[in-house]
Amino acid sequence: MGAQAVVTIIDRQAQTRSYWAPWAHPDYLIPAVAEFVAWADQQRYRLTADTWLAYADAYPGTLPREDVTDSAADPALVGDLDYRYELDLHDDSRALRLRAFQVRDPDGQPRPYLFDELTRATLFGEAARLCDLLADLADQRPGDAALADSDAWRRRAKQFRRLHSSRAVTALAANLGTIVTAGTFAEPNPSMVIAGVHVVAHAAVDGTLYIAVYPGDADTWIRRPDGTPAIHLTVDDHAIYSS
Repeated sequence: MGAQAVVTIIDRQAQTRSYWAPWAHPDYLIPAVAEFVAWADQQRYRLTADTWLAYADAYPGTLPREDVTDSAADPALVGDLDYRYELDLHDDSRALRLRAFQVRDPDGQPRPYLFDELTRATLFGEAARLCDLLADLADQRPGDAALADSDAWRRRAKQFRRLHSSRAVTALAANLGTIVTAGTFAEPNPSMVIAGVHVVAHAAVDGTLYIAVYPGDADTWIRRPDGTPAIHLTVDDHAIYSS
């Protein structure tokens, strides 16, 4: 699917680089980014712009590679582009955020708007969904060289679903989905719910900080055989309680 696009990568090495490709429609680009991340994880490579280039060189045609940092990095520049992407890479935590922008409105006028935002918690699931769509499209259009064969897309979808269901992604999704409730005059104790576990804290008049954990609604994946989650508490990085 022809679609001119620029991917701007911001990493923790203070690098901001922009790369262009004439084929970077979201249906292709998002699975390509997911494969890049899976490859970097497997090889234990750093999540940086340099690693992006290493992958693009090792697997030509998979990622935008033409450096346009000096000519097309400005997000306000539309030109002949159809899409822009921003990819934030955090090497220390291996976190990432991919933001996808359509740069034209339905009438073709320049008007960039954000239409998708993915993190490590959602990237592999979305890549699997898109690969399933491309597999169905390949079945409908046999012989279309741009689509390859449907079995290849379904194999990629299966791989992405496996990554999406991994414990690492599940835990990250739970962390990113944490609901934090600040104290109010009517309910002064702040609380949060993470992976279904309700944690409440309050400072007592004697200066003691109390933390209460209510695991009754804990998500299935976090429960041990006895039905309770493991709990580990630290103070200044020193463990004070483990269950």
